[in-house]
Amino acid sequence: MSNVTQTKWHTLTVIETVAELETDIDNGLTQQQVKERIQQFGQNKLEERGGRKPWKILWEQVTSVMVLILIAAAASSSLVRLSRAEQGDSSIIF
Repeated sequence: MSNVTQTKWHTLTVIETVAELETDIDNGLTQQQVKERIQQFGQNKLEERGGRKPWKILWEQVTSVMVLILIAAAASSSLVRLSRAEQGDSSIIF
């Protein structure tokens, strides 16, 4: 196998992929090939990482730039409406 991490897998045909991985399209890998590849590449497992807490996700969403801009726009709009209402304007607040 050539450098597996450098291969652009999305550009290969099925036949090219099978050839590159040195496998059989009908039978897959032999037990010996499986052992060798586990030795070479390790187990096919994702590392478990701690998940994010719900309050942390909420905090990240509330403090995003776009949300802060919208909050500032809503606050300034409310202030403008309040100032107009105090000046005798008959507009309804919210």
